[in-house]
Amino acid sequence: MAVVSLRELRGLAHMTQQKLARRTGIDAALLSQIESGAMPASEARIEKIRGVLLKVIQKRQLRMQQVLASTTRAKQSERSAAA
Repeated sequence: MAVVSLRELRGLAHMTQQKLARRTGIDAALLSQIESGAMPASEARIEKIRGVLLKVIQKRQLRMQQVLASTTRAKQSERSAAA
């Protein structure tokens, strides 16, 4: 399994450091240091950050699946109506 950095997860979640800081309760400056590797973080803090990011990513993925399914159904309806 590939190692994914917190910064990469934050990018996938389309979140700024400030927004992630608010959602996790971690100071934005500290979050920046953690992401850059300048400051080590406890496992508990990393899991908190990772948990917030994964939840946001999962919500985005679910929404994308819903949109794609809706689009597919609409195209199938159009084809049925044209036939």
